[in-house]
Amino acid sequence: MEFIEKLDYDSAAIYLLKSANSDNIPIKTESYLYLNFIETRLQNYDIALNYLEQYHKNAMLLFHRSLEIEDSVRNHKENIDNIIYSINRQNKTRLYVVIFLCVILLTIILLMIYLQHKGLSVFSKRKKAELEKLNSTILSKKDINQSLSYNTYLLQAEIFKQTTIYAEIKELEKQDKSKNIKVLTYEKQDHLQRELDILFENFQKDLRCIDARLSQNDIKLCCLSLLPISSFGKALCFGSTEINVIKQRKYYIKRKMTEESDNTLLFDFIFSARKE
Repeated sequence: MEFIEKLDYDSAAIYLLKSANSDNIPIKTESYLYLNFIETRLQNYDIALNYLEQYHKNAMLLFHRSLEIEDSVRNHKENIDNIIYSINRQNKTRLYVVIFLCVILLTIILLMIYLQHKGLSVFSKRKKAELEKLNSTILSKKDINQSLSYNTYLLQAEIFKQTTIYAEIKELEKQDKSKNIKVLTYEKQDHLQRELDILFENFQKDLRCIDARLSQNDIKLCCLSLLPISSFGKALCFGSTEINVIKQRKYYIKRKMTEESDNTLLFDFIFSARKE
């Protein structure tokens, strides 16, 4: 531009011809445009026309390249849109699958609860009525898992009633209190404890997890309280004939489970009347 402004067209033409040999199409195109301008000023119209043709040729090349770039950008955008659409469709599919699986899982849980409830028909009418009342209370508090656990405890109690040690306790319970009373011997108490540990394993484990600091004898009384055994029969299981021993231990258990920890519902379940 300095050469042209000084009207030094020869120097400008030399510079522009070198630029016209560049591999850079925009530079080459602009060079031919200025060469055409110079030759037109010099009235070399044939040469100017030749440069004009070169200018148009390179300008068209730039135009086509811009069209190719535009097409490439458009295709790239379409590919991105397709990928986004595919991702959204996959996410919707996953969401539908998750919802479907949740519905199936909920159906299975409700079916298990129904079958568990139906299986309790083996209990006596009194136990069944008591369990239904308990289930109603639990369901009102939206605690289905606790209800299933209580059902399991009662099933464990039903199994324990088939043991020989339970039969011996029921025989001792029939004793005449006015005569010499026999209690469960140390050997039989050990036998009783082993049976309780085996058949009430889950129940004892749950009692240790409620943070009520129950002792081993506390847990033993809780297990016996799930059975239709009188306070006198429970006292015999501890090697005593005094019912007050059972009442006192029950009092301490109640304080631990209702005052020191929030397990009032569990306490009421364990120590509600279960005599047949």
